[in-house]
Amino acid sequence: MPRHRQGTKRVPPLRVVTVTNFKGGSGKSTSAGLLIHAWAALGYRVLGVDADPQGTLQRWREDGEWSVPVMSLPSPRMHEENRGLGGLVSPDLFDLVVVDTPPLELQRGIVLSAIRAATDVVVTLAPTSAEWDVLPKVWEAIDEVAVTRVRPAPVSVLWNRVRGGTTSAKVYREQLVEQGRYCLTAALPLAERYAQAIGAPVELRPGDVAIQAAEEITRRGGWAA
Repeated sequence: MPRHRQGTKRVPPLRVVTVTNFKGGSGKSTSAGLLIHAWAALGYRVLGVDADPQGTLQRWREDGEWSVPVMSLPSPRMHEENRGLGGLVSPDLFDLVVVDTPPLELQRGIVLSAIRAATDVVVTLAPTSAEWDVLPKVWEAIDEVAVTRVRPAPVSVLWNRVRGGTTSAKVYREQLVEQGRYCLTAALPLAERYAQAIGAPVELRPGDVAIQAAEEITRRGGWAA
């Protein structure tokens, strides 16, 4: 729970949620923006970090007139204690940071640094063969970083662009579970309000799937009351 609520569990200093995938167009920025607003709606003090040199999250914040702040930091030093997030973001001001990363295939150094800085990792995934085929490269990057950690970071798959009435998402989900990967129960559907979200104000309804996903990530990370 947010640390400013009285009589509740204290959030460990500065949770960092890194949203990542191998390629562009995989829903990273959309998912990051929705999660930022979901945690803000839940009462957390949230900072968005745009680690993509293209600056999609920063532009979305400006165009959508967000009240939630976003900082641009496309750096391969995000994990460093003094020059990275730990030295730039005060846990006295924020409960958590959500990092939107560039495609792993284009900016590997930045993405690896963002994963190293993370306390929680979210892998966005659409139920398509094109995204499924490159998913092993994402696991390789996460596993590469894992050996440098003192504490493991929970990794959650957030499905997006899921079309109702089809079996593809179910089949892919079952395969991931068999591989020991964790899929969030909440999934972003293939709907206009999500597909066209970037650039527009973000208005989440109570019980929105983005809020459900944020709550589940919070529980998995052990930082909910």
